[in-house]
Amino acid sequence: MATLDSFREAAGEPIQLDLANGYIADVRLNSGDVNGRTITVELTDNGTPITTTDGITCALAYNTSPGSDLGDRVTMNAVSGAATATFRAAVPRKALAKPGRILLGIEISSGTASSLVAMNTAMRVPSEMTREA
Repeated sequence: MATLDSFREAAGEPIQLDLANGYIADVRLNSGDVNGRTITVELTDNGTPITTTDGITCALAYNTSPGSDLGDRVTMNAVSGAATATFRAAVPRKALAKPGRILLGIEISSGTASSLVAMNTAMRVPSEMTREA
């Protein structure tokens, strides 16, 4: 049976994270999406797939007012059956509360090391797409 799961992925495909300061392209989202869009990340180490999620935690961090407010974060869940360590989270409704640019980050921790990777990019919520829930 066909599903619309591929339409849920905000970036079009999983974001591949290999370097602590690697580039992530901006992501465009609609404020009307209530847990309708997901962010998925795949982890590699110098181009080599990481094959287990054991001991690794991942969070999707966001800030709707960069520079003036503290942001928030949600846990990203491990995707079972993936060949590469993969994590996914729905973009929270709170992150889409107002139009404009918000800051998005991926925080990855392993064992006693925290924030091994802290990727930042922008999510854009166009004002014409904003609607009340």
